[in-house]
Amino acid sequence: MKRRKNGKAAPEGEKSPDGGKRMKAVLAVSFGTTVDETREKTIGAVERELAEAFPEHQLFRAFTSQKIVKALKKTGKGSFCTVWEALDEIAERGADELTVQPTFLTAGGEYGRLRSTLSEWLLAHPSVCKKAYLGKPLLDTAEDRIQAVRAVREELPALHNGEICLLAGHGTVGASNDEREGSGSGREDPASGAEKKMENLSDAMEALACEMSRGAMHFATLEEAERDFETVIRRLKVSPGAHILLVPFMLSAGLHILRDIGGEGENTWKSRLKERGFQVSLLERGLGEYRGIREIYVSHARRAESFKAEALR
Repeated sequence: MKRRKNGKAAPEGEKSPDGGKRMKAVLAVSFGTTVDETREKTIGAVERELAEAFPEHQLFRAFTSQKIVKALKKTGKGSFCTVWEALDEIAERGADELTVQPTFLTAGGEYGRLRSTLSEWLLAHPSVCKKAYLGKPLLDTAEDRIQAVRAVREELPALHNGEICLLAGHGTVGASNDEREGSGSGREDPASGAEKKMENLSDAMEALACEMSRGAMHFATLEEAERDFETVIRRLKVSPGAHILLVPFMLSAGLHILRDIGGEGENTWKSRLKERGFQVSLLERGLGEYRGIREIYVSHARRAESFKAEALR
């Protein structure tokens, strides 16, 4: 077994008819997080599922956040790289087939930038990765969204009469500069209308969560709450005194996200809901920790390769 730069084992490539090695690669792309425990439980969990599903491939990892990659490199705890750096390593290994599976939730700005970076890199390296495929994000289709809500619902603590679960997504409005520069391509955001798409998706997720739980689950995003928190309150349709369980609907709920949602600061969701008389608790768990969520990512990677979806060459 070869070992990649990050120390994890990877299988040997297949033999081509002329006796040479023919290596297949699967690249897992995430925004990233600097919190080791969270990264292992969420991003790492998805990557392990991909490695098991593609035993004939070598698994590689990349983060789109340059800020996070830079911070992780300073720790010296392992090898962390951007998408472009990971692709260069894959080329050095002589891969002739590449499947890229992002762990993004939607086909918004991050997904568009990733696709642009892949296209740009492939054009600059015409002699490698003769076959390249890009998998879809988590919530690509209506069926994906149903499966995602079901995956979370099945692993939630039991909700008693009158208790409400509020799924807290991130959204795309007001993306940080680091998010906009995450792919390292230097291009402008190719995903026009991402904010409007996210608004429509948020409404769809709210309707779906409510329908699948008979009104016990709701969905909102941090950006919606920032613009108008009363929108979040109106969705709950419960009276003060009810118990609300806040559940992050993000791949890896980092410390800053948890603080925004369930911290004790005056502007967090928890504090603002408590001000209105609700009892509030937080489930500190990212989407990567749900088995059903990981299965969706694996199915997207398989579909990208098996049906030649999103063929980049």
